[in-house]
Amino acid sequence: MAKQALGRGLASLLGDSGTFQGEGVPNSLVRNISVEEVFPNPYQPREAFSDQEIQELANSISRSGLLQPIVVRRRKDASGFELVAGERRLRAVKSLGWESIPAVVRDVDTREMAVLALVENIQRQDVSPIEEARAYRRLMEEFSLSQEDVAKLVGKSRAKVANTLRLLSLPEDIQREISSGEVSFSQARELLTGRPAKEEIVRRYQVLKSKKATVREIKEEVKQKDPFVLRLEETLQQLLGTKVSLQHNERKKQGKIVIEYYSLVDLDRVVDVIRRGRREINGGSTSSN
Repeated sequence: MAKQALGRGLASLLGDSGTFQGEGVPNSLVRNISVEEVFPNPYQPREAFSDQEIQELANSISRSGLLQPIVVRRRKDASGFELVAGERRLRAVKSLGWESIPAVVRDVDTREMAVLALVENIQRQDVSPIEEARAYRRLMEEFSLSQEDVAKLVGKSRAKVANTLRLLSLPEDIQREISSGEVSFSQARELLTGRPAKEEIVRRYQVLKSKKATVREIKEEVKQKDPFVLRLEETLQQLLGTKVSLQHNERKKQGKIVIEYYSLVDLDRVVDVIRRGRREINGGSTSSN
């Protein structure tokens, strides 16, 4: 199958004219197969499916019927079929107790199956950025594809594919936050601006979580933090025994110091450290005169 056909997604397999439920799939291509004969697509990029999402789809199918058949290919050992596209539909009809499902059987090679599974999910925005990145990486590794090749296959820009793949360089805990939706793709992208070291990525992430920062605020944080400011932060953190953030505005040459405390007792300790330091400075000044 040509790359252009792959980029068109399911239309390249289902055809552009026909009568199946009015969805443009020729009836002659559709057959009913047992749901028990359909095995999962090993290249399905989604790692989790929402029970609520499947239930909503099942309710829709119960009311209006299945509007689009699933797409399968025969297994090499002829022991049934392997799902090419339609995971959500298959799960939904199973939840309804259907014993068979309308399907289009196609002769699809492994690379085509991997790409189509990814394209179907991306087009419906069903995958998280991390799942999408892992799928891109798998396509590249298993089929010796370049970022440009992948971009053409899935109908995305090379820059979008490259930026998505970069998410995999983030620490695992941040990747989990992206997968759960706690951190957006735009926020994650700003964490990686300028190809920072791991320590700087973690620092930016901590600012994001503590301040619930917007993308714009993260950009400002990235701009204003230079090595000198970071060294001062580290020094203050060591002196005070708690997290300290210097929010410096380079243009105005001013800013503020944010000192964190975690209880009133901890606040009293921090204040006491500052007082002792002030007494030592004053005492030192007096003795030197």
